Amino acid sequence: MLPDFPDIKNQISPILMNYLNRRVRFHLGFFGEIPMVPIPEGSFTKLVRADGTCDDTPLEKAQGKISVDTTPNGGLSFEAVLKSIDDVAQQMALQEKQMLFRRINQVTEETGNVIDARNQPLSAKLLNDSLEMMHIEFSDDGKPHLPSLVVHPDVAQRLMEHKETEEDVIEKERQDQIIARKREEFFARESRRKLVG
Repeated sequence: MLPDFPDIKNQISPILMNYLNRRVRFHLGFFGEIPMVPIPEGSFTKLVRADGTCDDTPLEKAQGKISVDTTPNGGLSFEAVLKSIDDVAQQMALQEKQMLFRRINQVTEETGNVIDARNQPLSAKLLNDSLEMMHIEFSDDGKPHLPSLVVHPDVAQRLMEHKETEEDVIEKERQDQIIARKREEFFARESRRKLVG
């Protein structure tokens, strides 16, 4: 019978779980910046908005398979364990990204915050139309916290190769006007909130 070493496993397990969680966050890209909130029990989360509406979100599982070569000649190397954990982290991160995109699509469809491009290519006008519909936060010095843009790699390549047009210049001016208006609205709203509080 092979030895089990339960004390060593109890010491190493939290370290490896911490490594797994950090690698999942890394592979999530900018989604990894979303704050995590542990949910000790239950099968869904409930969001109650200021207007009284509720949003019940069922929990979903992200999982992966881990395999480590333990051939008698090669033994079990620490590098092989870390590589296997990173492989699992990539699998879990991909599943989590897919869940997040599904949820974002569902919520934006329900709230009507969707712009149908009708098969038009991505343009500055479409981006500004989207910006018009978004709530934008600002730092104390007035800098906007603009959203991230997630596109298919083919679209990203076209955007990088895009040459500025006259329409782009017009839309840049429009974007500046949208942000200025939203900045003014944001600070007015913040002032009212502070007066009430």
